[in-house]
Amino acid sequence: MKNFSEFITEASRRAQRSSKAGRQSKPGLKSGKSELDSDVKMQGIPGSGKSTMAKRLAKATGGTRYGFDDARKAEYGDHTVQGDINKVKKRTYDTLAKAPNDKPRILDNTNVNSQFKKSTDDELRRDAKFDKTVTVAPDTSNRAAFRRNSKREKPVPKFVMRQFMKPQGDATRRTKEGKEAIKRGRELTKRYRLNRRSARARIGIENPKRGKA
Repeated sequence: MKNFSEFITEASRRAQRSSKAGRQSKPGLKSGKSELDSDVKMQGIPGSGKSTMAKRLAKATGGTRYGFDDARKAEYGDHTVQGDINKVKKRTYDTLAKAPNDKPRILDNTNVNSQFKKSTDDELRRDAKFDKTVTVAPDTSNRAAFRRNSKREKPVPKFVMRQFMKPQGDATRRTKEGKEAIKRGRELTKRYRLNRRSARARIGIENPKRGKA
Protein backbone atom coordinates (compact mmCIF):
# COMPACT_ATOMS: atom_id res chain seq x y z
CA MET A 1 0.00 0.00 0.00
CA LYS A 2 1.29 3.46 -0.91
CA ASN A 3 2.04 5.90 1.84
CA PHE A 4 0.71 9.45 1.75
CA SER A 5 3.87 10.95 0.26
CA GLU A 6 3.91 8.42 -2.59
CA PHE A 7 0.24 9.01 -3.29
CA ILE A 8 0.74 12.79 -3.52
CA THR A 9 3.77 12.38 -5.80
CA GLU A 10 1.87 10.07 -8.15
CA ALA A 11 -1.21 12.30 -8.11
CA SER A 12 0.93 15.33 -8.93
CA ARG A 13 2.46 13.53 -11.91
CA ARG A 14 -0.97 12.50 -13.13
CA ALA A 15 -2.09 16.13 -12.86
CA GLN A 16 0.91 17.30 -14.88
CA ARG A 17 0.29 14.71 -17.61
CA SER A 18 -3.38 15.62 -17.72
CA SER A 19 -2.59 19.32 -17.88
CA LYS A 20 -0.11 18.84 -20.76
CA ALA A 21 -2.55 16.66 -22.65
CA GLY A 22 -5.24 19.32 -22.44
CA ARG A 23 -3.02 22.29 -23.22
CA GLN A 24 -4.15 22.63 -26.81
CA SER A 25 -4.56 26.25 -27.91
CA LYS A 26 -7.99 27.39 -29.02
CA PRO A 27 -8.74 30.64 -30.91
CA GLY A 28 -9.57 33.48 -28.55
CA LEU A 29 -8.98 31.34 -25.45
CA LYS A 30 -5.40 30.13 -24.95
CA SER A 31 -3.85 31.72 -28.01
CA GLY A 32 -3.15 34.99 -26.19
CA LYS A 33 -5.68 36.92 -28.26
CA SER A 34 -8.74 38.17 -26.45
CA GLU A 35 -12.10 38.16 -28.22
CA LEU A 36 -13.50 40.54 -25.63
CA ASP A 37 -13.04 44.03 -27.10
CA SER A 38 -15.02 45.89 -24.43
CA ASP A 39 -14.36 47.07 -20.92
CA VAL A 40 -16.46 45.31 -18.30
CA LYS A 41 -18.58 46.43 -15.37
CA MET A 42 -19.46 43.55 -13.09
CA GLN A 43 -22.92 43.45 -11.54
CA GLY A 44 -24.09 41.39 -8.59
CA ILE A 45 -24.68 41.35 -4.86
CA PRO A 46 -22.09 40.06 -2.36
CA GLY A 47 -21.72 36.28 -2.61
CA SER A 48 -22.98 36.08 -6.18
CA GLY A 49 -19.57 35.04 -7.51
CA LYS A 50 -18.93 38.40 -9.12
CA SER A 51 -15.33 38.75 -7.97
CA THR A 52 -14.47 35.14 -8.82
CA MET A 53 -15.81 35.59 -12.34
CA ALA A 54 -13.99 38.93 -12.70
CA LYS A 55 -10.64 37.43 -11.64
CA ARG A 56 -10.99 34.46 -13.99
CA LEU A 57 -12.09 36.68 -16.84
CA ALA A 58 -9.12 38.99 -16.33
CA LYS A 59 -6.76 36.02 -16.31
CA ALA A 60 -8.33 34.49 -19.42
CA THR A 61 -8.22 37.73 -21.43
CA GLY A 62 -5.03 39.26 -20.04
CA GLY A 63 -7.10 42.18 -18.77
CA THR A 64 -6.99 44.21 -15.57
CA ARG A 65 -9.45 43.71 -12.70
CA TYR A 66 -9.86 46.23 -9.91
CA GLY A 67 -12.66 47.22 -7.58
CA PHE A 68 -13.67 49.28 -4.60
CA ASP A 69 -12.67 46.52 -2.16
CA ASP A 70 -9.16 46.49 -3.63
CA ALA A 71 -8.96 50.25 -3.20
CA ARG A 72 -10.20 50.02 0.41
CA LYS A 73 -7.57 47.42 1.21
CA ALA A 74 -4.87 49.58 -0.34
CA GLU A 75 -6.07 52.72 1.47
CA TYR A 76 -6.99 51.28 4.87
CA GLY A 77 -5.45 47.81 5.02
CA ASP A 78 -8.86 46.13 5.22
CA HIS A 79 -11.40 45.80 2.41
CA THR A 80 -14.29 45.86 4.89
CA VAL A 81 -13.46 49.41 6.04
CA GLN A 82 -15.80 51.73 4.13
CA GLY A 83 -13.60 54.79 4.53
CA ASP A 84 -13.88 57.89 2.34
CA ILE A 85 -15.84 56.85 -0.75
CA ASN A 86 -14.28 59.65 -2.81
CA LYS A 87 -10.76 58.36 -2.06
CA VAL A 88 -11.88 54.82 -2.80
CA LYS A 89 -13.39 55.83 -6.15
CA LYS A 90 -10.36 57.91 -7.13
CA ARG A 91 -7.92 55.07 -6.47
CA THR A 92 -10.16 52.60 -8.33
CA TYR A 93 -10.70 54.75 -11.40
CA ASP A 94 -7.07 55.93 -11.53
CA THR A 95 -5.89 52.30 -11.46
CA LEU A 96 -8.23 51.29 -14.27
CA ALA A 97 -7.42 54.39 -16.32
CA LYS A 98 -3.69 53.58 -16.17
CA ALA A 99 -4.21 49.94 -17.21
CA PRO A 100 -3.54 48.96 -20.86
CA ASN A 101 -6.66 49.72 -22.88
CA ASP A 102 -5.97 47.10 -25.54
CA LYS A 103 -7.19 44.45 -23.10
CA PRO A 104 -10.42 44.44 -21.08
CA ARG A 105 -10.46 46.58 -17.95
CA ILE A 106 -12.86 45.15 -15.40
CA LEU A 107 -14.57 47.09 -12.63
CA ASP A 108 -15.28 44.54 -9.90
CA ASN A 109 -17.97 46.14 -7.78
CA THR A 110 -21.61 45.75 -6.77
CA ASN A 111 -23.81 47.67 -9.19
CA VAL A 112 -27.49 47.00 -8.60
CA ASN A 113 -29.25 50.22 -7.70
CA SER A 114 -30.39 52.15 -10.79
CA GLN A 115 -29.26 55.55 -9.46
CA PHE A 116 -25.88 54.17 -8.42
CA LYS A 117 -25.56 52.48 -11.82
CA LYS A 118 -26.06 55.78 -13.68
CA SER A 119 -23.44 57.63 -11.63
CA THR A 120 -21.00 54.71 -11.96
CA ASP A 121 -21.40 54.63 -15.76
CA ASP A 122 -20.71 58.37 -15.96
CA GLU A 123 -17.65 58.08 -13.71
CA LEU A 124 -16.25 55.15 -15.70
CA ARG A 125 -16.38 57.19 -18.89
CA ARG A 126 -15.00 60.34 -17.32
CA ASP A 127 -12.48 59.09 -14.74
CA ALA A 128 -11.54 55.54 -15.74
CA LYS A 129 -11.49 56.34 -19.47
CA PHE A 130 -13.81 53.45 -20.31
CA ASP A 131 -15.05 53.63 -23.90
CA LYS A 132 -17.23 50.70 -24.90
CA THR A 133 -18.52 49.05 -21.71
CA VAL A 134 -20.60 45.92 -21.18
CA THR A 135 -22.27 44.77 -17.98
CA VAL A 136 -21.67 41.19 -16.86
CA ALA A 137 -23.43 39.31 -14.06
CA PRO A 138 -23.08 35.78 -12.65
CA ASP A 139 -26.19 33.64 -12.94
CA THR A 140 -26.60 33.18 -9.18
CA SER A 141 -29.82 33.24 -7.19
CA ASN A 142 -30.20 35.59 -4.23
CA ARG A 143 -30.60 32.60 -1.93
CA ALA A 144 -27.30 31.10 -3.08
CA ALA A 145 -25.55 34.47 -2.74
CA PHE A 146 -26.91 34.88 0.80
CA ARG A 147 -25.63 31.40 1.71
CA ARG A 148 -22.17 32.00 0.24
CA ASN A 149 -21.85 35.35 1.95
CA SER A 150 -22.68 33.82 5.34
CA LYS A 151 -19.72 31.44 4.99
CA ARG A 152 -17.18 34.21 4.44
CA GLU A 153 -14.59 35.08 7.07
CA LYS A 154 -16.04 38.61 7.16
CA PRO A 155 -19.56 38.37 5.77
CA VAL A 156 -21.59 41.37 4.77
CA PRO A 157 -24.19 41.95 7.54
CA LYS A 158 -27.57 40.34 6.92
CA PHE A 159 -29.49 43.61 7.00
CA VAL A 160 -27.16 45.01 4.31
CA MET A 161 -27.63 41.88 2.20
CA ARG A 162 -31.39 42.28 2.42
CA GLN A 163 -31.08 45.86 1.23
CA PHE A 164 -28.98 44.68 -1.70
CA MET A 165 -31.43 41.95 -2.59
CA LYS A 166 -34.41 44.24 -3.04
CA PRO A 167 -32.88 46.30 -5.88
CA GLN A 168 -31.03 43.24 -7.19
CA GLY A 169 -34.31 41.57 -8.09
CA ASP A 170 -35.29 44.58 -10.21
CA ALA A 171 -31.83 45.39 -11.56
CA THR A 172 -30.81 41.92 -12.66
CA ARG A 173 -33.75 39.55 -12.93
CA ARG A 174 -36.52 41.79 -14.20
CA THR A 175 -34.91 44.40 -16.45
CA LYS A 176 -33.76 43.92 -20.02
CA GLU A 177 -30.22 45.06 -19.20
CA GLY A 178 -30.04 42.74 -16.21
CA LYS A 179 -31.12 39.73 -18.23
CA GLU A 180 -28.59 40.62 -20.92
CA ALA A 181 -25.86 40.88 -18.25
CA ILE A 182 -26.66 37.36 -17.00
CA LYS A 183 -26.78 36.03 -20.56
CA ARG A 184 -23.44 37.68 -21.31
CA GLY A 185 -22.01 36.14 -18.14
CA ARG A 186 -23.07 32.68 -19.33
CA GLU A 187 -21.54 33.29 -22.77
CA LEU A 188 -18.22 34.48 -21.36
CA THR A 189 -18.12 31.60 -18.88
CA LYS A 190 -18.51 29.15 -21.75
CA ARG A 191 -16.16 30.99 -24.14
CA TYR A 192 -13.29 31.30 -21.68
CA ARG A 193 -14.09 28.14 -19.68
CA LEU A 194 -14.28 30.16 -16.47
CA ASN A 195 -15.77 27.25 -14.52
CA ARG A 196 -13.11 24.78 -15.62
CA ARG A 197 -11.34 23.19 -12.66
CA SER A 198 -7.60 22.58 -12.82
CA ALA A 199 -6.19 19.11 -13.29
CA ARG A 200 -4.92 19.16 -9.70
CA ALA A 201 -8.41 20.00 -8.45
CA ARG A 202 -10.01 17.27 -10.57
CA ILE A 203 -7.94 14.53 -8.96
CA GLY A 204 -8.39 15.94 -5.49
CA ILE A 205 -5.06 17.57 -4.61
CA GLU A 206 -6.44 21.10 -4.24
CA ASN A 207 -9.76 20.06 -2.72
CA PRO A 208 -9.70 16.44 -1.49
CA LYS A 209 -13.34 16.52 -0.42
CA ARG A 210 -14.52 17.24 -3.96
CA GLY A 211 -11.82 15.63 -6.07
CA LYS A 212 -11.27 12.07 -7.14
CA ALA A 213 -8.52 10.14 -5.46
